[in-house]
Amino acid sequence: MRHDKKNSWRVPSTIALIGFTVFLSIIFLMHFIHPELSFSSHYVSEYANEEYGWILNIAIIGNLIGSIAFIIAVYRAYPPPYRSMISIIIYGIATFAILTNFFPMDPPGESVTLSGQIHNMGGFIGGLAGLVFFIIHSIRLHSFGVLQGFYRILLILAIFGFIMFVVVLIAAIYADGIIGIVQRIYVLVLMSWLIIAANGIRTEALVLKNLSICDQ
Repeated sequence: MRHDKKNSWRVPSTIALIGFTVFLSIIFLMHFIHPELSFSSHYVSEYANEEYGWILNIAIIGNLIGSIAFIIAVYRAYPPPYRSMISIIIYGIATFAILTNFFPMDPPGESVTLSGQIHNMGGFIGGLAGLVFFIIHSIRLHSFGVLQGFYRILLILAIFGFIMFVVVLIAAIYADGIIGIVQRIYVLVLMSWLIIAANGIRTEALVLKNLSICDQ
């Protein structure tokens, strides 16, 4: 059976694109709403502890909705045998971990709380799971022959994102003076991958077309 249900992946990929864009836009806006928080030494999550921290929750919701929609888009755009349920489950873990962002992080220098521990653990597990998915999915797209032209940057971003993940962990322990900018670069890399991948599905640039495959 031919896999030609365009609308089945176009709608969720568009929702994903909007959700991810809303997330990044609000993060950018928070720098102007709370300029007292240093761009270089404060985590993005610290905005949640400020007067207009509720705005950050809108960004988190956008990211959560975008991630759920992205999972649906990937599931529909790549039917068997091109669909990897293992990688989808891995990204599902990353998506579930987004919920831990609603637990405020502990302000630097203050005592550790359960909320802060949940926030930190979710960030670690979610980030790692997301990056594993990025790498697996990028490699699979390359093996399918659809990772062409501009979209080759997905594999580069996936690898660079993993490097930044390690750098963030190191900076959190040994270089808290630059943790803010390091984390922001890390977040930008992750969201860039998601936005490009979602747009690739929406425009069909990353969709397997005209294949005689068994669709579910």
